[in-house]
Amino acid sequence: MGFSTEVWALARLCCMYPVLGGMAIWYLSRADRLLEAVRGRHE
Repeated sequence: MGFSTEVWALARLCCMYPVLGGMAIWYLSRADRLLEAVRGRHE
C-alpha cells in the first residue's frame, strides 16, 4: 500500500509540476506586461 501511494504521489507531482510551472511563467509574463502598461500610463 505504502509503495503504491508513494508512486501515485510522485506521478501526480510529475504531472502537476509542468502545469504549475507553465502557469507561473504565464502569470509572470502577464505581470510584466501589466507593470509596463502601468508605468507607461504614469509617465
